[in-house]
Amino acid sequence: MAIRIVIALILSLLSAPLASPLTSPPAGATGSETTVVEPAAIATSPELAVTEIRVVGIDNDPVRSAEAQAVIDRFAEVGLELPPVTIQFHESTTACFGYDGLIRYVEPVPVIEICSDRPYVLPHELAHAWVDANLADAAKAAYVESWGLASWDGDEDWNDRGTEHAAFVIQQNLTASPATRSRTWRERAEAFEMLTGLASPLTPG
Repeated sequence: MAIRIVIALILSLLSAPLASPLTSPPAGATGSETTVVEPAAIATSPELAVTEIRVVGIDNDPVRSAEAQAVIDRFAEVGLELPPVTIQFHESTTACFGYDGLIRYVEPVPVIEICSDRPYVLPHELAHAWVDANLADAAKAAYVESWGLASWDGDEDWNDRGTEHAAFVIQQNLTASPATRSRTWRERAEAFEMLTGLASPLTPG
C-alpha cells in the first residue's frame, strides 16, 4: 500500500536558515550529499502521524509531487517500509550546505533536505532513513566487514563508509533496470539482500 504524502507549504520554514551548529560540511562528505546529525528540532505539523511521510515545499509543483510519490511507492513495492520522516524540498543548495541533499536526525522525526532535481537524491536519502531505522549495530558491523569498508560512519572517503555504501546500494537496487547482470550489479543485488533480507529487484524472476 502506498504511503500517503501530506503536502504542506510552510513559508516561514522555507525562508528561515537551518538551525544547525555546523558552519561547514562534515569531513569526508562528497559534492552530492552528506548526512548531518543534529540535536535541534524543527517545527512539524501537529497532525503528523507515525505512518506518514510529510512533504514540504512542492504543493504548487505537481510534477515533483508525483515524482516524490513514485519514489515512496517504490520503497513500498519492494517491501521496504519507510519510517516517519519529513521531506523538505528547496530551490537551491543553500539549505544543504551546497550538496544535492542530506538527512538531519532531529525530533520528532528525521528531516530529509532535497536541494536538487537529480532523480537519485530522494531515493538515496530515503535509503539512509530506512537503514538507520532498521539496522542494528551488529548488522552494520557485519556489513562493514563483509564489504571490506573502513567503518560505518567515520571520517573516511564516501566510498569507504558503510552508511553511504548501504544507501547507494538500496538506491541503485530500487532505481536501476534489472537487465544488467555484470559482476558489479550482482554484488549490488547481494548487498541489498544482506541489508534488507529481501530479494533484490535486480534479480531475474
